[in-house]
Amino acid sequence: MTKETRVWSDAEWICLFVNDGVSQATVSLTHDEAFDLGQRLMPRAEFSTDTDEELRLAARMIRIWLPESFPANEKGQIHFVRSVMESVASTIERALDGKSKGDDRNGGAA
Repeated sequence: MTKETRVWSDAEWICLFVNDGVSQATVSLTHDEAFDLGQRLMPRAEFSTDTDEELRLAARMIRIWLPESFPANEKGQIHFVRSVMESVASTIERALDGKSKGDDRNGGAA
């Protein structure tokens, strides 16, 4: 049996299909759920001023180049890589600004 892994996303969902040759599964996460999972998997770190600037530059470059490198298709769906990297950029920006994901939902209120 053939092994296969596929990943796709749209404006609402990130989906992963895995077939290991014996069994198969599909995992679907909303963008928020994928973000939450990423937050749990990434340890918190202290950043130096140089690190802060390098991370800000990385987030800016993601925002500038990913939409051009991975444009949405005719249905408005974006590539999984773009979705993940845009989430990474948001995480970097929030971490450097000292905000949590919940702050964005509450208009910046603590």
